Amino acid sequence: MKLTIRQVITACQWFRNGDHFDDSCHPITNVGLSEGKIVRRYRDPEVEACKACTDCGHIMHDHGWLDNDDIVVCPSDHVIEFEPGRYFAMSYKDFAAAKVFK
Repeated sequence: MKLTIRQVITACQWFRNGDHFDDSCHPITNVGLSEGKIVRRYRDPEVEACKACTDCGHIMHDHGWLDNDDIVVCPSDHVIEFEPGRYFAMSYKDFAAAKVFK
């Protein structure tokens, strides 16, 4: 038996700090925006900021971070809230292939 479950999800395409609608970022002089509440800045002392991501090719400095499950967010990923306070990232290609828009 095949079971298909349809549910309403909240998704936001993320490109840079402050893009998620619940990030509540505010401007900081000479810095840009404060860190987001949902998608934080990706910073790992063991990974060089100028290293290219193996998934998307962007440098790691341009990535975000979801604390709930230690998830790296690539620029153009969709950040999806699947239950209150629980988020995951899905690549643009996978998001489009899932036909989420129907």
